[in-house]
Amino acid sequence: MTASSTSTAADPACRPNIPFSFELYPPKTDAAATALHSTIDTLAAAGPRFISVTYGASGSSRTSSLDVLRYIRGATTVDPMAHLTCVGSSHAEASSLIREFLDAGVRSFLALRGDPPEGLTENDTFLGDLHSAGELVQLIHRVQAERVPYQETPIPGLPRARAVKTEREHVRIAVAAFPNGHPRSRSTAQDIDTLLAKQAAGANLAITQLFFHADHYLSFIQRAREAGVEFPILPGIMPVTSPARLRRILELSGEELPAELSIQLEVEPTAEGQREIGISHAAALAEKLIAGGAPGLHLYAFNQHETVLAVLDRAGALAPGRTGRPAPSAASDLCLHQPLCQHQCRYSLHEGLLMTTTVSAFPTGTILGYPRIGRRRELKKAVEAFWAGRIDAAELEATAATLRNTTRERLAGLGLGRTDSSIPESFSFYDQVLDAAVTVGAIPARFADLVDADGHLDLAGYFTLARGAGENLPLEMTKWFDSNYHYLVPEIGPDTTFSLASDRIVREFAEAVAAGFLTRPVIVGPVTFLLLAKPSSDAPADFHPLDRLDDLLPVYATLIERLAAAGAQWVQLDEPGLVSESIDIPRDTALAALARSYETLGALENRPSLFVAAPYGSLDDALPVLAGTPVEAIGLDLVRGTVPADVPGLGDTVLVAGVIDGHNIWRGDLAAAFEKVGQLGALTDRIAVSSSTSLLHLPHDVTDESKLGADLPGWLAFADQKIGQVATLARGLAEGQAAIQAELDAATASLAARRVSPGVRDGAVRARLDSLTPADFSRGDYETRLAAQEAVLDLPPLPTTTIGSFPQTGEIRRARARLVSGELAPADYQELMRAEIGRVVQLQEDLGLDVLVHGEPERNDMVQYFAENLDGFTVTENGWVQSYGSRCTRPSILWGDVSRPAPITVEWSSYTQSLTEKPVKGMLTGPVTILAWSFVRDDQPLGETARQVALALRDEIGDLEAAGIQVVQVDEPALRELLPLKKKDHADYLDWSVGSFRLATAGVADATQIHTHLCYSEFGVVIDAIRNLDADVTSIEAARSKMEVVADLQASGFDHGIGPGVYDIHSPRVPGVAEVTELLERALESIPARQVWVNPDCGLKTRGYAETVDSLRNIVDATRAVRATLV
Repeated sequence: MTASSTSTAADPACRPNIPFSFELYPPKTDAAATALHSTIDTLAAAGPRFISVTYGASGSSRTSSLDVLRYIRGATTVDPMAHLTCVGSSHAEASSLIREFLDAGVRSFLALRGDPPEGLTENDTFLGDLHSAGELVQLIHRVQAERVPYQETPIPGLPRARAVKTEREHVRIAVAAFPNGHPRSRSTAQDIDTLLAKQAAGANLAITQLFFHADHYLSFIQRAREAGVEFPILPGIMPVTSPARLRRILELSGEELPAELSIQLEVEPTAEGQREIGISHAAALAEKLIAGGAPGLHLYAFNQHETVLAVLDRAGALAPGRTGRPAPSAASDLCLHQPLCQHQCRYSLHEGLLMTTTVSAFPTGTILGYPRIGRRRELKKAVEAFWAGRIDAAELEATAATLRNTTRERLAGLGLGRTDSSIPESFSFYDQVLDAAVTVGAIPARFADLVDADGHLDLAGYFTLARGAGENLPLEMTKWFDSNYHYLVPEIGPDTTFSLASDRIVREFAEAVAAGFLTRPVIVGPVTFLLLAKPSSDAPADFHPLDRLDDLLPVYATLIERLAAAGAQWVQLDEPGLVSESIDIPRDTALAALARSYETLGALENRPSLFVAAPYGSLDDALPVLAGTPVEAIGLDLVRGTVPADVPGLGDTVLVAGVIDGHNIWRGDLAAAFEKVGQLGALTDRIAVSSSTSLLHLPHDVTDESKLGADLPGWLAFADQKIGQVATLARGLAEGQAAIQAELDAATASLAARRVSPGVRDGAVRARLDSLTPADFSRGDYETRLAAQEAVLDLPPLPTTTIGSFPQTGEIRRARARLVSGELAPADYQELMRAEIGRVVQLQEDLGLDVLVHGEPERNDMVQYFAENLDGFTVTENGWVQSYGSRCTRPSILWGDVSRPAPITVEWSSYTQSLTEKPVKGMLTGPVTILAWSFVRDDQPLGETARQVALALRDEIGDLEAAGIQVVQVDEPALRELLPLKKKDHADYLDWSVGSFRLATAGVADATQIHTHLCYSEFGVVIDAIRNLDADVTSIEAARSKMEVVADLQASGFDHGIGPGVYDIHSPRVPGVAEVTELLERALESIPARQVWVNPDCGLKTRGYAETVDSLRNIVDATRAVRATLV
C-alpha cells in the first residue's frame, strides 16, 4: 500500500480523534503571560495529547518556561512537554534543570542539540558538556532513574520475591527529525543514522521540523522504518499566515520555497485573506499526512489558538464538543503506526504504550557473552586469510563489523532487547584478555617497535603479541579457568606503563548504537586482569601484578567514562578471578583489591551502571565485599556455584541469577533453574536471569545439525537455545510461573525421556565397572619397568620424539572430506593415508628422531576420532567452538554409557611399525581429555563416565601391545583444565582423574613404555597428580614459559621421564638451534639427563610443513650438541 492509495475516507477506523499536540514559547511580559494562559485554556479544551514549551538558548527563558509548564500541569489535564537543549550547560547544570522539571511534575521532554546562540557560529564553542541530543536523552533517563531507582512487582508463586521491571514511572522523551535533512547533515542517510542513535539512546518519540510537502514526510518515514527506526514520528505543521512569516521561516529552517503558497500569500492584499490561505494550506497538508498514515499532528501555535484550531477543524482532526484531555480510544491508538495505516499498528501516544526501557534498569534476562567466531566460522576464515596475506586489515575489519552486526540482529531476534543493554558487546579478534592488555597499553617491551607514537597497536601488531615474530616470543597461553578456552597471559612489571591505548571497545559500542542497538560492553575486570597476569621477566621476586592495581584503575575509569559519553547505560566487568582459589595470592589481598576497585569505579560521577559478573564458580566471601561497593548488579554462577545463604550489605543491588548453563549443551532441568531464581527472593527483591557463563563455550544453534538422530536434539540446547531458556525464565520472573509452566513441563518431560532412552545405560558396561579391583589400577615398580624398557628400546641420552600429529595438508583434508561425502572409496582413502604415513616416517628417519609417530593423517581431531569409534558418543556437523585465537574444535557429545565395539588405532600403528626399525608410538587420547573436550552427559558423576572411557582405552592399549607396539602415548593435555576452582573439590577430582588414567594404562607389561602429554597449563597445583599418573614419560608444554614447570617438577621430587617442550607450536615462528640449546640446558639444570626427553610442546597438526621441518631439524641439531657435552 502506498500513501496515494490510502485515505481517511477509505479507512474510517482512523477517524476521528486524530492525536494532536501544540508548541508554545515562554512569554516575555506579564501581559503576555496572562494572554498565554487564556490560549492554553482554549487549546487544552480541544484535547491535545501534550503541549510543548520552548526553552531559550543557554537557559535564557528557564524561569518563564517552567512557569508555563507548571500552569499547563496545574490548570489543565494536558501533559506539559519541556524543551531542553545542550547549549551552554554543564553536565551538573543540565542534571539540575532536569530534576527541577521532574520535581515540577513534568514527565515529557523534547531533547534538542540546539543551535548556536545569536552572534555565534558552529565553529564557536557553545554546547557545554553535552554534545548531542542523544546524550541529553540519556541524561534525562539517568536523572529520572536516580529519582525512582526501580519499580517492582510481586512474582506470583515466589513468596518474598519481586520482579525488577524495566519500566519505571513513564518519561516521554521526544527528539527532532528532519524530513528534508538537517543543515549540518551530509546526506539523508546521516539523518536516519542520527535518528537511530537517538532511538538507541532511549528516545521514544520524534517531532519533525516543519515542511511544506506531504511526500517529503512520507518518504522520510519509509526510509526511517526500513532502517529500523521504530518510535512514532509526528509531523510538525506550521500554519504560515503572512509573507513575512514565510520569509523568516525559510531563513531559519533552510527549507525550500513552497512556490504555490508563496505566490498566493504575496498576491493576497489583506491580512485576513493571507490567514485563510495559510490555514487552507496547512489543513490540506494535514489531511494528506493523516491519509498517508501519520501517527498524529504537531502544530506550532505561535502562542495563538485560533489558527491552529482552525487547521485541525478543517482537516477533520478536531472532534467538536470535546473539553479537557480525552481518554485514548482504540481508534486513535490504532493510527499510530509505521508508516501507513493497515490496522496492525505498533505504537500509541498514550503514555502506557510508549514505554521504553529506562536507562538504569537492568534487563530482566540477558547472557554474559556469545560465540564470536561466527555461525560458519566467518571470523576464523577471515583472520587466517589476513595472516596469509590474502586480505588486508580493512577487509578483515569489514568482515568483523558485518559479523558483529549480524550477531546483534540474531540476538535481538532470539529475544534479547535492542535498546535495553541485554545484548553483550563481547567480540574479540583473538582473545578478550589480550584485548584488555592492548586497551590499557600493557605491551611487553620486546614488542615496543610495534606501537606507534600515540601508543596504539594496529591489527598486525595485535596478532604479533599472540603469535610472536622472529626472536620475539608471543605471550604465554594457558587455560581460561576450568573451560576448554585458552587466554593469553599479560606480562606486568613494576615499570609497565598503563594508558588508554585503544578505544576499540568504545568504537564497537558506537558501531552498535549507529546500527540501532544499545548494547552492553564487556570488559575483563581490573582485578581478574591482574590476577591472571604474570610478572614480567625483569620483575623482582616478591612482585605480583596486583601490586599495580592503583596505577591501572585510572585507565579503567577513563574507559568507563568514555563508554558513558558514547551512550552506554551498563558496562559488564568480568571478575571470574574471584571465584578461583587456584590463583597464587592471599585471599585477603584479592578481596581488598576487589573492594578498592569497585569503590573507585563506582565513585565516578559520569559513568554507566556497573554489572560485575563472576562466572565459573561461587563468589563466596567475595560476594559481600562486592555488595558493599556502589556496583548496581552482580552476576552469580548458580550452575557451578550455589545460592548464597545471606549477603550483608546487598541493598538495592540487582542479583543476576546465572541459572542457564553456559558451559554445557544439555537442555537441563528448567524447573530446577527457576526454583533457584525463586530462592534468591530470600535475599533481595531485585532479580534478573542470565547464562552462568559466556556462551562462548557452546556451538551456535542445534538446528544446524541434521544427523543427531530422532531423540538427541530434544535433549540439547546450544547457544541460541540457551538464549531462549533465558527468555523463558525472564518471562516467568516478570509474569509468574504459570506463564511459563508449559515450557517447564516440556523440559521435565525431555529429561524423563532421556533417562530411559536406549544406550543411556548399558548393563554390560556397568557390570564391568562393578567388578574392578585395586589391582586393575596399578603397575609394577618404576625402576623395574625402566630397566626393562631401556633393554628393549635401546635409546640414546636425551631421546627425541614428537607429540604425535604432523601437519595435515590440504590434500589430506580434501581426501577426508571426499570420503565423508562418498566421493572417495574407503580403500582408496586408506591407500592415500598409508602413503602419507610413509612420507612422515621417512621424514622422521631423515631428521634423525629416535621414537617415531605415524603422524595421525587419518584423524580429524584427537577426541572426535575416538568418539566416532566408541559407543555412547555422537559427533556434530557444525558444532564449532573457539579454543584459542582462530583455533576451533567440534566437541563430541558423550550422551550414553561408553564401550569400544572394535579396535580403533591398531591397524595404523602396526602398519607404521612395519616401515621402520625404530620404535613407533601408539597414540591415544586419555579419558580425562576425552571428557574435557567433549560435551559430557550431566546425569551421572564425571568420575563414573571417565572410568567407562578408561576401560575402552585399556582394551585398545592391550591390542596395541599384542600387535608389537612397545611405546604407547596416552595424552592428557586437559588434566589441569578440569581441576575444580575450589580447593575443597580438588581431592575428589584428582582421585578419579588419576584413577581413570591408571585404569586405562595399568594392564601392560613392564617393558611397554607408557607416555603421556600435558599442555596449556600451570602445573604446580597438580604436580603430585602428575607423579601419581605413574606414566613412564611425561611430556609437558614448557617453551613459552621458558621451562618454569621444570622447577616445580624438581621441587616435587619427580623421578620419571620428562619431556619439557622446546618448540612452541602455537606460533609459526621457528626456534633457532641456540634457543633450543638454551632451553635444554635450563632443563638439565633441574633434571638428571637420564630423565630428559626432547620434544615440541604439542602436536604439529596445525603447522605448515616448512616451519615444522626447520624446527625439528633445529631440535635434533641442538640435542646432538647438548648430548656431546654430557659426561
